[in-house]
Amino acid sequence: HMGIAQPPLNPRPAQPWLGLADLLPLRALPNVYVKLCGAPVLSDQGFPFADVWPHVRQILDAFGIGRVMWASDVGRFQGRIGWNNEFEVAHRPYPGKHNYAEALRFVLDTDKLSSSEKEALLGGTVRRFTGWTPE
Repeated sequence: HMGIAQPPLNPRPAQPWLGLADLLPLRALPNVYVKLCGAPVLSDQGFPFADVWPHVRQILDAFGIGRVMWASDVGRFQGRIGWNNEFEVAHRPYPGKHNYAEALRFVLDTDKLSSSEKEALLGGTVRRFTGWTPE
């Protein structure tokens, strides 16, 4: 989650991207990868979440596209974690609430990423990291 506590299970920080100061130095550790999820919930603008790209770019530039993996985490944003954990707070409106399509389109539709960066974020990095080669 980019090392940032996020709604709905955590209160939205007054300065939501302040946590990057703790994350970015970890780039020096080659075995640290970043799960790029939750960026939309930190937006002040809503879809297409244009205001988060400068922060996401800091992460990509620091770690390199080969150490960043996208995830929607849509279950958390819709109030479900795992099979049996329901979180009522996520069923109510909260700032930054978004759905799976918006989380995916945030990456697919942007001009802030090249097509090779999109491919890496949306599965290429995780396949390489895990050694998974789909048949």
